[in-house]
Amino acid sequence: MEYKRLVIGFGISVLVAVVGYFAMLVVGVRYQMPLLKNAEVWLKDVYAMKDRLNKKPTQRPRVLIFGGSNVLFGFNGAMIEANVPVRFINYGTHAGLPINYQVDKILHTARSGDIVFYSPVFSAFFATEPYEDLWYVQNMISWDKEYDKFITKKSVFLAYLYNDPMRIFQNLAKILVRSLLKTKEPATPKATATPTKKLLKDGLQIVPCGQEFYGYSYRSLSANGDFCSQYTATSLAANEPYIYAEATLSRFFIQEFSRLQDFAKRSGIKVFLLYPVSMENPLFSHNDSKTLEKINRLESQLLARGIGFANSWKDAHFDRKYFYDTGYHLNKHGVELHTIAFIKLLRSILQAEG
Repeated sequence: MEYKRLVIGFGISVLVAVVGYFAMLVVGVRYQMPLLKNAEVWLKDVYAMKDRLNKKPTQRPRVLIFGGSNVLFGFNGAMIEANVPVRFINYGTHAGLPINYQVDKILHTARSGDIVFYSPVFSAFFATEPYEDLWYVQNMISWDKEYDKFITKKSVFLAYLYNDPMRIFQNLAKILVRSLLKTKEPATPKATATPTKKLLKDGLQIVPCGQEFYGYSYRSLSANGDFCSQYTATSLAANEPYIYAEATLSRFFIQEFSRLQDFAKRSGIKVFLLYPVSMENPLFSHNDSKTLEKINRLESQLLARGIGFANSWKDAHFDRKYFYDTGYHLNKHGVELHTIAFIKLLRSILQAEG
């Protein structure tokens, strides 16, 4: 009997612990705590800051660019505005957010007369609907609960089930410490003013980034929504193939980009597709015939659907020394080069439109 009571007591304890664990998890997520394994709750504040920038009135033509962190880490908006009479807003965030999310964000933020650029990472061209994509689901239920496209009850259940309990308790401890020390940050701070020091290079004004880099946080955003001041002498990025052999443009990408094009026509908005940045490496090189075949194959598949790139791949392909921590994140020197190429492209677009 004593043994039976011990077994029952142990079973009840385990049941209570499991129920308590998941209850704590659900409550924590409800209050937007970064508890789930893949939750990037910092994106909530980053979007809040970008939305705030988007609402500011301006007399200049507006240029908006959307995409993943390749866009977030890819431009210096102050430098663009110093050389082209436009208002530039960088809406880049995270490549894990699928094209449906990016398109819907454009639909909610772009205005008639805007010029909109979309620069997805290469994998987005071949991705399918994000059903049961745990990264996507965990982020939506953590900081954008109203967005439930392609999210089922099963995927929500799995999003709560597949987590690292140790990380959850570590995050809870960090949250408690910050709360006790009263170091919680405001949601949308004012960005640092654009610096006044300017240099000339190739006939363009070279403007330093208007914000220090504080890591993956809204505090690193410039007044244009960029992460443009990060620096490393040598990139930490591993070699990357970017496009796998025989990759085929997905029906999902065509469907969603066509939806964006239809919206643009109805709303008086110009939409352009941009190559994402990529790093020169043995697996993806301008000297490699297989790499060129991949690029040509992608361009051909897009052109067959009436979709083309506004820039060339070589304008977005840089040596390793111009990258920060991944093969999609430029350091401040790479940002300068990428921004110069974009300024030239933007000038040609504006000139063609008269």
